[in-house]
Amino acid sequence: MLSNTITVFITVNHLTNINEYLQSLAQVINQDLSKDIKLVDIVTIGSHQIHAEVLKLYEDVEGIKGRFSKWPEKFSLKWFVSDDNSFNKIRNYTDNHSKGEYGELVTFKSVTPIEFYPNHFNCHWEEYKRNKKNFGWSLSRLEVKDLSKKDDEKQNTFTYRLEDFPKHIDTIVPDEIFISYELCRAIDFNSATMTQRAPDGTSVAMFHVGKLVTDELIPKATEMALKGYNPNEISVIHWVDLQAMQQAHQAQAQQQIQDNTTQQENEDGSVSFLEEDENGAVQFTED
Repeated sequence: MLSNTITVFITVNHLTNINEYLQSLAQVINQDLSKDIKLVDIVTIGSHQIHAEVLKLYEDVEGIKGRFSKWPEKFSLKWFVSDDNSFNKIRNYTDNHSKGEYGELVTFKSVTPIEFYPNHFNCHWEEYKRNKKNFGWSLSRLEVKDLSKKDDEKQNTFTYRLEDFPKHIDTIVPDEIFISYELCRAIDFNSATMTQRAPDGTSVAMFHVGKLVTDELIPKATEMALKGYNPNEISVIHWVDLQAMQQAHQAQAQQQIQDNTTQQENEDGSVSFLEEDENGAVQFTED
């Protein structure tokens, strides 16, 4: 274990946009670190599915660092390739590659519309220090903003998630969770992997952090007498396309209405609709 160290894992695949990857790296290296934190390791983990030419870009760690005007010396960047197309490649790294040389705290940066405030690491590090004896994991409080209003600073925030644990695990994102070294060694990241169909038709293993928390972190932490905590400050921005979500919800509601409605043309040319009421009974209406 590397004392006073946070290890950040970034996973990339053949669908990852490298410019968005660079933006994610920038959010990590722009953190205002406490003096207590000596070093932060950033480990990018990819797979052989990535095209060979793009793979070379990732593997050239010094070249990646050179794309920034100034790369802080306190951040070390590492690259690791795994054949396992799932988030268990993190476990591959911690078990087989690093030989235990990773941080007291482990966190993630996904290449998605999620941003770190500069205080993100410090909030969790302070919570960890206060509760070091019992600390297993911590979950951020976050600000949720509307992506369609990104340029409107006064109007784009539409909610905050301030509760200790969200009611719906689907609202948890990888970028808001920190895990202690002890717990990281004990959990199976693959238990939180779900296969989804990508736009190009291929199957991609996706990491569902909410499933990780409920199915792995909480049971394993309880078994190890460790607890979950929440820093008080908001430290993560979750950008959501609210307009697209509303349109999808309306389309789903409309489809449900259509599924519950049939129509037939009568001999006189009128149309009869057969609709189910709230009790499931069929009502006949004429148009």
